Amino acid sequence: MVAPIVTISYNELVSFDSDDPDDNLVLKVGESFGSNLNCLGILAVTDIPNFSSQRQALLPLASKLPALPDLDAVIRSETLFSTGWSHGKECLVPGRPDVAKGSFYGNPRTDSFLKDLIARDGQAELWNKLAIQHPEFYADNVWPESLPILREAFKNMGQTLLHVGVLVAAVCDVYCHRHGVETHFRDTLLRSLNCTGRLLHYFDMSENNSKEKDAMWCGWHNDH
Repeated sequence: MVAPIVTISYNELVSFDSDDPDDNLVLKVGESFGSNLNCLGILAVTDIPNFSSQRQALLPLASKLPALPDLDAVIRSETLFSTGWSHGKECLVPGRPDVAKGSFYGNPRTDSFLKDLIARDGQAELWNKLAIQHPEFYADNVWPESLPILREAFKNMGQTLLHVGVLVAAVCDVYCHRHGVETHFRDTLLRSLNCTGRLLHYFDMSENNSKEKDAMWCGWHNDH
């Protein structure tokens, strides 16, 4: 029997106090992310303020991206296509690119990650060196001029998800501490400037034959 998806409300998360934790909430997080074989690794959060309106503002824009006249301007091959627009650059099986979906990547927390990182932490020489070695992690956001509303819609939704993630992370820290593991998930999320959001557009693949459709299933991979 498949375990049900664990659901908690936004208000439960907001009222959570790490110094006087709600045992029921900690238990729910354990049911989602614990080591038991029935744990799905999924936690649904309900009643998030503004989520529905932000979702409605952002998701319809995904279908507009492939037809933009300036789409080439937001393709960044030097970042391994992990910033801006990416289509047909990932392979589900060796030698067969995934053309069923297009992705738009951006950092919801800052448009200039490297600049803000140096301003906060100093060490310009170190960060600039790392940016040259790993441009996929340090590149600035790029936004299509022909779809100016994308930036605000993307960042609003991304910041909401980050906010909720921080709240969940606080409960995870308590759960881990009770099981003998010292973690700092909440503080890490609060401090990190390197956050990535992904907006997906799924192309119509209805004319593909059944063999090609079978190959559309994603193979084993490690997300970044």
